[in-house]
Amino acid sequence: MRIDLLKALFLDGEERPPRLKDEAWQAWTLNELANSYSLSGQPQKAVPLFERQIAIREKQGVKKSVAIGLGNLASTAQIPLGELKAAESNLRRSINLCQEIKDEFWEAVGHQELGRLLAYQGNFSESEKELERSTRYWEKIDHKQGLCLDEAYRSLRALLMEDADSALKEALRARELADVRHYERDIIRAEWLIGSAYLAKGDLNKAESHLNEAIIRDRRINLVELEPDILLAIAKLRFAQGHRDEAEKLAKEALDIATRCEYRLKQADIHIFLAEFYLSTKDPAQAREDLELAKERAACGYQPALNKAKLQ
Repeated sequence: MRIDLLKALFLDGEERPPRLKDEAWQAWTLNELANSYSLSGQPQKAVPLFERQIAIREKQGVKKSVAIGLGNLASTAQIPLGELKAAESNLRRSINLCQEIKDEFWEAVGHQELGRLLAYQGNFSESEKELERSTRYWEKIDHKQGLCLDEAYRSLRALLMEDADSALKEALRARELADVRHYERDIIRAEWLIGSAYLAKGDLNKAESHLNEAIIRDRRINLVELEPDILLAIAKLRFAQGHRDEAEKLAKEALDIATRCEYRLKQADIHIFLAEFYLSTKDPAQAREDLELAKERAACGYQPALNKAKLQ
C-alpha cells in the first residue's frame, strides 16, 4: 500500500523525478519509496532510487542526508544483493561524513552495519572492532535497540565463525533487549539466531521451539528479509531429525524466496545446504550443481560461505 501511494507521485515513471516542486521533498520521496522496496523484498528496485536521492542531497550540500542515504543504500539493498564492495565503500563514506559533521548517532549506525558486512566478508576481528565502536555509543546514550542489534550481529558473526556457544549467548542477550521496546523485527531476528545456535549445539528440542516462534512471528507481519534464513534453519533441523522430504521442501521454499528477492548471500547458504543434502541422498550430480551455484553466489565476497563450499 505504501509503495502504491508513493508511486502516485511518479506520474512520469520511476526513472523520472516525482511531481514535487521542492527538491528536498523529491529526495524524501525517493528515499521512502526505496526503503519500501527494500523492506518488501525488492532491493534491486531500491538501488537507483537511493542513488538519485543521494545525488540530490549532495547537490544541496546536506551532508547528514547524504550519510543516511549511503547507509540505507548499503545496508538494505547492496548487502542483501551481494554488492559487498560497493556497500563497504558507501558505509565507510557515510561514517566519514558523520565524523565530519559530528553526528555520533548515524556514525554508530554506520559502524554497526559495517560490523555486519565485515563478518560476511570473513574479516571477523575488524567486524568486532566496528561493533565495539557502535556499542560504546549506544551504552553512552542508553539506547537499547542499538545494543540489541549489536548483539544480534555478534551472534550472526559467531555463527559464521562456527562458535555456537558465543552465538547463543549473544542471541539470548539480543532477545532480552528486544523486549525492552518490543520491536517485532528485533524479536524475530533474535528468535532465529537463538534457534540456529541451539541447532549448531545439537539441542534440537530447544532449536525447534525458537525457530517455530520465529517463523510464526515472521509470517504474521510478512517480514520477507528474514523468512529464507528461518526456513533454511528449520530445513536443517528437519534434516537432523531424519525428516528428509520436509527438509528438502523447506530448503526449496527458502530458495524460491531468496531467488525472487535476489538475496545473493541467502542463496549461497541455501545451495550449500542442498549440496550437503543431495550428497547424503546419493544424488552426486545434483549436489555438484548446487555446490557450483553456491560458489558462484558466494564469489561476491561472502568468504565464510565460499570457504564452506570449497570444502565440500
